Amino acid sequence: MEDVKKIRCPFCNKEFIPPTIYPLQNFHYDGRSATYPLKDTPSKLMTEEGFFPSKIIIVNWITFCPECGFELKFIKEIVNKIKKTHINLENPNISYEKEEFKKPFKDYSDYFRDVEFILKEDISYDLIKDTLKSLEKIYLNSDDFKFLIKIIAYLEDYYNEIKGINNKYMPEKIKELNFPEELEDSLINCNALRNNIVHKNHEMTIEEKELIHNTYCQIILYFIKSTIIPIVDKIHNQFKFINKKNILEEAGLIISPFLNKLFRDDKDHYNRLDKIFLSLTEDFGLKT
Repeated sequence: MEDVKKIRCPFCNKEFIPPTIYPLQNFHYDGRSATYPLKDTPSKLMTEEGFFPSKIIIVNWITFCPECGFELKFIKEIVNKIKKTHINLENPNISYEKEEFKKPFKDYSDYFRDVEFILKEDISYDLIKDTLKSLEKIYLNSDDFKFLIKIIAYLEDYYNEIKGINNKYMPEKIKELNFPEELEDSLINCNALRNNIVHKNHEMTIEEKELIHNTYCQIILYFIKSTIIPIVDKIHNQFKFINKKNILEEAGLIISPFLNKLFRDDKDHYNRLDKIFLSLTEDFGLKT
């Protein structure tokens, strides 16, 4: 990927990334400009040797300095006059060849395409699948109680993988994992609910069932953010002039179909994904 290259305004010396660079048709020759009807082509205008100079600029790249408004022009298309080596009754001595030039600098949209390319290279279906560590499977063939048991079991396995096996109580293990406060509280409450059901024959309320499903979504979001945010930060550090929210939004758009694919067998697919996507909307700036 090319390094970021800024334009220096010749009027105020401001260095900037142009918001846009666009083509504008115009004719310039020998440092002067002339306006012709757009219906007239260069071949019609240049019919007599010596009437025009050797080079004519017919299209410029145009941008403006955001600091002072100065218009900057760069050649996009130029016509060169050359001597003919063959006989032409209409104009026996000269002919014209057009030469085209690419944008001399990238503009914001060009760099954002680079960002999109990097994100698609770094964020794959396999990455999201690996990030969730089979979380997408624990709801399958489960009633609410089995679902709760699987969440706590999953948490136990995750702790053992990170911290190693020990005899600490689950609330202590949860705190050691340094989850965000809201998720930590939800997990501790889920563990307490599990103990009440197992040891006290407690019947789950509607609110407690909602707690289980919300906590599950929180875990998924935690792992997604833990993986994606560092990628976004790395890219934003390279392209500081691009709004980080726009990078997050693009990352969210890439993730969305992967989540749809992972959760396609979920009987509560749409309700669950709605909660996840709602959080992605708030955190990643996705358009609803």
